[in-house]
Amino acid sequence: MLSLFARFLLTVAMLGAAANSFSYLSKVSRQMTMVYSLPSPEESAQALTEFMVKSHTEKLKAIKAIEEQKQAEIEKLKVELDDLKRGNISFIAENTPLPPPTEDTTIEALQEKLIMYQNFVAKYTVES
Repeated sequence: MLSLFARFLLTVAMLGAAANSFSYLSKVSRQMTMVYSLPSPEESAQALTEFMVKSHTEKLKAIKAIEEQKQAEIEKLKVELDDLKRGNISFIAENTPLPPPTEDTTIEALQEKLIMYQNFVAKYTVES
């Protein structure tokens, strides 16, 4: 009969050997799968070419859209500049009434807030 410690060592050795052989088989099967699933060099080159063409086309579209937007902005600014040079200044001022003062916007309330803030900053500066 084997001692308990000997059985333990034998079990660990058998589990280690099984794990190593499984790991090896798993690695081999993954490598085989990877070899069979890789595209041919021609397919890879074709896919890369298609990707680059698509990417380039998208970049050209984006650049064209930005150029059109900026050109429209330039034209608008040229018109404004010509108007300013001719003296045809057209400023549109919005006459929106101010909201009525509330408790938070009265002069006294704002002065109190200012004093509280100054005290806070002074205390913070001294403590740090």
